[in-house]
Amino acid sequence: MFKEKVFLKFLIVLLFLVVLVSNFFYKWDHQHYAYLADAFKNGRMDLPLASAFDSARYGGKFFWPLGIFPAILIFPASLIFGFWNYWQPVFTVILAFFTFGLVFKISDYFKFSKNDSLWLSVFFVFATPLLGAILVPTSWHFAHLCAVLFVLLSVFEFFTKKRLWLVGILVSAAFLSRPLTIFTLLFFIWLTIFQNQNKKITIKNLIYLLIPVFFSIGIFGLYNYLRFQNPFEAGYRYQFVDADGVFVSAGGQYLSFSYPLKNFFKIFLAGLIPVKLWANEFILNPLNYSGSGVSIFLTSPLLILAFLAPFKNKFVVPLWITVVVISLLLIFSFGTGGLQIGSRYSLDFLPLMFILVLIQMKGKVKLWQKALILIQIIYILLLFVPLAKQRGLL
Repeated sequence: MFKEKVFLKFLIVLLFLVVLVSNFFYKWDHQHYAYLADAFKNGRMDLPLASAFDSARYGGKFFWPLGIFPAILIFPASLIFGFWNYWQPVFTVILAFFTFGLVFKISDYFKFSKNDSLWLSVFFVFATPLLGAILVPTSWHFAHLCAVLFVLLSVFEFFTKKRLWLVGILVSAAFLSRPLTIFTLLFFIWLTIFQNQNKKITIKNLIYLLIPVFFSIGIFGLYNYLRFQNPFEAGYRYQFVDADGVFVSAGGQYLSFSYPLKNFFKIFLAGLIPVKLWANEFILNPLNYSGSGVSIFLTSPLLILAFLAPFKNKFVVPLWITVVVISLLLIFSFGTGGLQIGSRYSLDFLPLMFILVLIQMKGKVKLWQKALILIQIIYILLLFVPLAKQRGLL
C-alpha cells in the first residue's frame, strides 16, 4: 500500500541532499557577500579585485551594487571565524531549511493538512525558480533567497500576531536585500487602511509599520552616500557587466522604456516560444539551458492557479495590486539576470503569488497538483544538469 507520508519524507531528504551536494561539492565563484562581510569587518565597503565581476567601479575601487543585508547576515560568522569562500553556500542551505519550514507554517495557517502543507513546502522550495537560486549559491541568488524569506516572514507575521513594527522590520530586511520588495508594503498598507474603521488606530498602525522602513531607507541612502557621494546611487550607473569576456558599462539607465518587451518575454514567455528575437539573445527551447532562464510558468505551471483566486477574498485584490506593481517595475528594469534556472527576478513577487495559489486551493492539494509538483521538480533539475556538468558536479 502506498504511504504518502513516507514518500514525502524520502523526497524531501533526497532533495535537500541534492542541495547540499550542489552547494558544497563545488567551489562556486561570485561570492561577493562573503567578501563584503569581510570588508565590513575591516572597516571597508569596497571589494577586492578577485570579486570585481558585475561590481560598480568608482574612485578606483569596486563596490557591490546589490543589497547590503545579505552581507550583514553573514557578518557575525565572518567576524568570529574569519573569511570563508563557503559562507554563502552555508547560509543558502540554512535559509532554504527556514524557508521550507516557514511555508509549512503558512500553509497550516490556511488550514491545509500536514501532508498537504509538506507538499506545498516542496512546491515552493523545489518546484519554482527558487530551487535554481538554492542550487547555485552565487551572490545574486543569495540576495533573492534572503528577500524571499523575509517577505514570507512579514506575511506570516501579518497573518498571525500582526505586530506591525515587526512586519516593517522584516520588509526592511527584504528591501535591503532586493530593493523592489519594498513594494510588498502595498499589501500591508491596503489591509491596514481598509480593515480598520477607527482612523486613529489606523494612523497609529501605519506609523508602526512605516517607521522601520523609513529607517532602512535612511541606511540605504547613507550606505550609498558613503560609497558614491550620492544617497540615490546604488552603483548601477557605474556597474560593469561581462559582454563576451569584456567588461562594459551597463549604461547607467536602470529603468527605461526600451526594456519591457525583452524583459516581459524572458520572465513570462521564454521557452514557450523557442525563437531568436534579437541579436545575440535567444528565447530558450524549454529543455535548453543557456543561463538566461525560462518562463516562470514553465518551471512552475501550478502558479497559474493564482489567476483563479476568488476576488471576494479580502487578500486577493491587494495581493494582485502588489504583484502587478513589482512585475511592471521588473520589466522596465535593466536586465533580468544570467546564470539562472527559471526566472530568478520573478522571486521578487513569488511569495505573494504563492499566497494567491493557497487561497485558490481552499485547503486541499489535489492529486493532479501533487503529480504536477513532481513533474516541475524533474523539469527544473533537468535544466540544472547542463550547468552541473559544466561545473564538474556530474
